[in-house]
Amino acid sequence: MSKKAFIGGKQVDVIDMTPTWQAVLQISLMVLESGAATKDGRKAAIDNLKDMARVAQAYADHVKKKGKEELCFEPVKGPYTGLEIEPCVEVDDNVRRPLEEEEAAFYGVYARLTDGTAQWIADFNTQGEAEKYVKFLTSITLNLTV
Repeated sequence: MSKKAFIGGKQVDVIDMTPTWQAVLQISLMVLESGAATKDGRKAAIDNLKDMARVAQAYADHVKKKGKEELCFEPVKGPYTGLEIEPCVEVDDNVRRPLEEEEAAFYGVYARLTDGTAQWIADFNTQGEAEKYVKFLTSITLNLTV
């Protein structure tokens, strides 16, 4: 099923071809089990599995800290043009960017949707963790327009 989007003022169909984690796992295992895989191919498969484990552990840690009712990762609800990392603070149950004199309490990852709005995806304790997550998402996500 495709979704509609406007790119350059023209309506186009957007097909989300993001593989599921199960698919990435199966592909990675096939590469590792294959006797024909190159050294680079095996390394890429191992790196994918490590990244998936790191993200899953970050989620498990968040659930332990915040409780199961507060999900850490939000699926993106439409085609997006990029991912962004923003420093954040929470004041009176509201999340905002820190003022000049404030330190970031955590870092939010957001998807910039094609309509120009931003959608929250996940929060991380450090900017480095957020950057690794964005790198991971970028490595497994593919949106094509037709």
